[in-house]
Amino acid sequence: MGIVSCIANTQDAADKRATKLAAVEAEKSPEQKIAEAAEKVKKEAEFQRIVAGAKVIKQGAKNPNSFSLNSAVLMADGSICYEYRATNSFNAVVPGKLVITQNNKATQEGRDWNKFCGGKTGTDYSHARQAL
Repeated sequence: MGIVSCIANTQDAADKRATKLAAVEAEKSPEQKIAEAAEKVKKEAEFQRIVAGAKVIKQGAKNPNSFSLNSAVLMADGSICYEYRATNSFNAVVPGKLVITQNNKATQEGRDWNKFCGGKTGTDYSHARQAL
């Protein structure tokens, strides 16, 4: 009887949350709904751009199966900063950094990393590793 009661209580709580969420959604103006939809589309486009860049880096690795994305950060200017690990020709695991600028130019130059990424913060998209 205790387990059934617990399941029923959990379902009741879920129903209350769903009702509350529906009420909040109903109170939103059409402008708010449009703005939220536009933001969702923007975030999805950013995510797809980041995944596409990571896939290009992975395919360019000596051993693509060894590629591991450590971080992917979208900066305010539109640049993407990647940190990753992969094996080299000697089978040693080496770290790497790559920047894709807002103009979609890829570079591994240290000065470019410092210019676009060093000491700056952005939106973390490291979860993109799950899409690789």
